[in-house]
Amino acid sequence: MPVLLAFLAASMQGFSAPTDAFTCTNAVKAFDVSAPSKEIGVFQSGTILQLLGTADSNGMVAVSFQPPQGAAVKALCRAEDVGRGGAKAASSETGFAKTDIYQRIKDKLVDGQGKAVDPGRLARSKCVILFFSTAKPKQRPTFAAELKKFYDMYKDKGLEVIFVCYDPTKEDQFSAMRSVQATWPALDLAAIGSSQVTKFAGPDVPCIAVLDGSGAVIAGSYTDGYMELPKVLQEVAKRL
Repeated sequence: MPVLLAFLAASMQGFSAPTDAFTCTNAVKAFDVSAPSKEIGVFQSGTILQLLGTADSNGMVAVSFQPPQGAAVKALCRAEDVGRGGAKAASSETGFAKTDIYQRIKDKLVDGQGKAVDPGRLARSKCVILFFSTAKPKQRPTFAAELKKFYDMYKDKGLEVIFVCYDPTKEDQFSAMRSVQATWPALDLAAIGSSQVTKFAGPDVPCIAVLDGSGAVIAGSYTDGYMELPKVLQEVAKRL
């Protein structure tokens, strides 16, 4: 369990907030400034944080907390957790939120039960993998499981996967996600045509196309002939 960094609100009595400050209304996770994916603790409700800047391209804001005694603690917090707008803040800087494809799909993402998905993670992504497949692909049956393993390793380091299902029904779509216990979002079936994402697909499935934070294709199953999934994922890992 991470060490709690902050005191309860009661411990802050008598301390005024700095000019550019945020008072936590809920528990706020804190991350290491030198390793942003590493959670180091929790600022409890009522804690006053000094905001040290705007959101970076990954949607993180540097903060400082001064306890009643001892040295100040510096950390990173998610922008949306400290009132800096999350995906909106990231979009005002750099990142995937500024791309045309993000604008086309941000409101059309669903989870494995068909519920809408918050596009915040996608907006902050360094790499986005478009995963084209079906519930029962006729070839490369372990493709989805291998991709899921990679996703679990890198999803907190700037990676997002968007599932684009080539099956005709939503039940097929959800079945494909359940088969590998996928937690990545899917593009709603009704939006696949208008989103224009299939222009990134290869001639058969399963396959992937990898986009960087600017929306440019940097790797994929069919960017130069056919490339096996492990080799494509090696290229992705270099970007994360």
